[in-house]
Amino acid sequence: MRITQTIAAIAFTTLMMVSCKKEATENTENATATTEQAQPAQLATASFTVEGMHCEVGCAGHLEKKLAKLEGVQKAEIDFEAKKATIEYDANILTPEILVQTVENAADGKTYKVSDVVNTADKAMLLNKDKKKKKAKKEEAAKENTVEEKKSCSSGEKKACCANKKAETL
Repeated sequence: MRITQTIAAIAFTTLMMVSCKKEATENTENATATTEQAQPAQLATASFTVEGMHCEVGCAGHLEKKLAKLEGVQKAEIDFEAKKATIEYDANILTPEILVQTVENAADGKTYKVSDVVNTADKAMLLNKDKKKKKAKKEEAAKENTVEEKKSCSSGEKKACCANKKAETL
């Protein structure tokens, strides 16, 4: 009788532990799904030159596999002949710096060197910078025109704009 009670207690305890773990993993999966839905993938493309590759299968293939294994990489291609790597990735997860570090640290850290990094996310940032520069130039030009008008009116020249300003103040 005592043995039966002990076995039943162990079975009950085991059942409770297993069911708690199952609930915990379900909660974790739901939290992960919520996080993934909150941030849609922001695809970007980075391309750069890779120096130090000696063979197509060993070097280029090895680097492609390393890059493809990174979380967030959609597609990784390395053209051995052109020494050019092109990677499509999720900009929410990765940065071009991480991609460059992965390539440069792939062997002993001295074999591969990356240069000429071009990133589509950078192009978007450059377009915004260009718009801001143009806006600043327009504002500066408008200020200069205002200063010139004030100078001409104070020097005694009678212009139509000065006469209109005097009429408005009266």
